[in-house]
Order: sequence, then C-alpha cells, then structure tokens
Amino acid sequence: MFSEAAVRSALIVPDNAFQTAENIRNNQRLYKFGFIADIGAFMCDIVVNSALYILLKNTGALLALLALLFRLVQAAVLAANMSFHWIALVCAVPPEYLKGSFTSGQLDALAMLALRIHKIGYC
Repeated sequence: MFSEAAVRSALIVPDNAFQTAENIRNNQRLYKFGFIADIGAFMCDIVVNSALYILLKNTGALLALLALLFRLVQAAVLAANMSFHWIALVCAVPPEYLKGSFTSGQLDALAMLALRIHKIGYC
C-alpha cells in the first residue's frame, strides 16, 4: 500500500511520460524504496501464509495446502510484476548503452509503458 499511495501516486502523472520520468529521476531514492517496500510486503505475505498453513493443516490439510499454494502463486506473480516497476526506473535513468539507442522522449514513453503494464498486473 505504501508504494502505491506514497510513491507511485505521487510520481506518476497520467498521460505525461516526460513529467513522470522526470519525477522518477528527481526522486530515485523514494522510487527504489517503494520497490523494496513491495518486495518486503510479498515476503511477509509468504511468511504469514506459511504460518497459517501450519496452524490450519490439522483442520483440513488438503484445503490448507491448496490455500497456501494459491497465495504463493499470487506472491510470485506480483513479484514478477515488479520487474516493470524496475524497468521504468531503468528507462527514466538510462545507462549509456540505452542513451545511444533511444531518444530521451522514447525512453520516457517506455518508462510510462512499463508503469502502465505494472498497474495492469495488479488488476
């Protein structure tokens, strides 16, 4: 929730790729902290769901295992979706090899595209 409420909503300007990329460039530490917070939340989710499995396996082992597996798959999908969050940073603050291949406007558009795909991943 922190990453969505305090980071992405503050930095993303809808339909303005340049301003969004500029916000990411100017707030790289906050943007990276949002990434770490999301990954930390996914890790905590895994721990909590594993604990719930241990607590509930005596009441219905198959159902508890199925619930655990679904939650682990969810955490894996959300963690994979975080790659788009990171790609947006790479496009907004490109390494040298990207600067020679793309214009700054193209990189800003790619950053915005990565953020939109990331948002779709939460739907």
